[in-house]
Amino acid sequence: MQIDFAGDKLYVTDHRIHTHASVVVLCCVLPFSGLAYAKAMYHASMEFFFSGLSDAVTYFGGSPEVCKSDNMVQWVKKSDRYEPTFNDAAIEWSSYYETSLEACRVRKPRDKGVVEGIVNKFYQYIYAAIRNEEFHTLDELNNRIFELTDKFNDRPHVLPGKAVGLYLKSRNGIVYGNFPGFPSASDTVKRSNSQAIIM
Repeated sequence: MQIDFAGDKLYVTDHRIHTHASVVVLCCVLPFSGLAYAKAMYHASMEFFFSGLSDAVTYFGGSPEVCKSDNMVQWVKKSDRYEPTFNDAAIEWSSYYETSLEACRVRKPRDKGVVEGIVNKFYQYIYAAIRNEEFHTLDELNNRIFELTDKFNDRPHVLPGKAVGLYLKSRNGIVYGNFPGFPSASDTVKRSNSQAIIM
């Protein structure tokens, strides 16, 4: 799974005082299949970041073998070309989900080119679709994002005759092992203010 934050922010409007609060958008993707996930969060702090990653794992239906991000402070304590040092929260999260951590080389965005591409596609598919819409709570915004994300994943794909989501649903046990279920974002991943799952 590749991980990144979208560079452009979205906004939640307080209709009582007509102010706009900016929110960050976490984007995740499974590079082989192209199955993608997005979630808006008030902050990019560790609490929200790892909660968002946990929701992505739930949406994908299981833990990926490897999770890769750039050298963001939520992920890497000390960057190194060959052996980066990951922070304690990232290590605990990866241990809980039984996945391995990787970090991109410094100033090498192509190391996570798939998620960079997904961010650009989400600008076209999600950001453009909601540019004239107003959301009064983070839940409202995320529900709309999840709806569009499901539609994005259900588009026809290069895989023979199937959309990405349907293809992985049919191969869930093979692709992800024995992780139960394959929920849609709009149905089950609505924890905008949930705590990070770190054990």
